[in-house]
Amino acid sequence: MSNAKYWKPAYQLFNPEQPLTTPEEIKDFYIQREDSPVENVIAILEMEDQPAKFLLAGHVGSGKTTELRLIQQQLAENYAVIWVDTTSA
Repeated sequence: MSNAKYWKPAYQLFNPEQPLTTPEEIKDFYIQREDSPVENVIAILEMEDQPAKFLLAGHVGSGKTTELRLIQQQLAENYAVIWVDTTSA
């Protein structure tokens, strides 16, 4: 087996253009970061009666969408999350 065949599946999993999206991917590959906003955002969302706004900024592949997916999964039982893709027409 060539090295490319061996590493290709792992390499494709860590494509910075593709966030972790499924519960299985997040369970298997998500790494809790020290500065992750997930717990703070969830706490604010659960405490606020008024709509809240958040800005997650960072370079491509830094984990913004993955963090949002994790928040979605943790709040799915009590909230409906609607994704809006601003890049599609």
